[in-house]
Amino acid sequence: IFGESESDDSSFSINLSGLPFIIYTLLVLGYYFILELKTGQTVGKMLLKIKVVSADSQPLTPGKLAVRTILRIVDGIFFYLVAFICVVATKQKQRLGDMAAGTLVVKA
Repeated sequence: IFGESESDDSSFSINLSGLPFIIYTLLVLGYYFILELKTGQTVGKMLLKIKVVSADSQPLTPGKLAVRTILRIVDGIFFYLVAFICVVATKQKQRLGDMAAGTLVVKA
């Protein structure tokens, strides 16, 4: 029901496809969306003392966070290389999801 797994003496692998992959993806994206909607921070952001805010100084909205969260898929390509390039190349140090959603990550 949760995909396939294989192991031998020196390795272990998991293959998620179909419904298990969809469930996993929704759980991961839900983690970011729900925590950032409630507190502006994920656990990692809390540890780093940073938070997500709206670039226009308005409260974060579910729509902005949905755009930001969904674009994590694109930002995460090649181990977040897309996000890294965007952060380095933009004046406000925003990843693609932040630019599209109108959000910033700032010190908490």
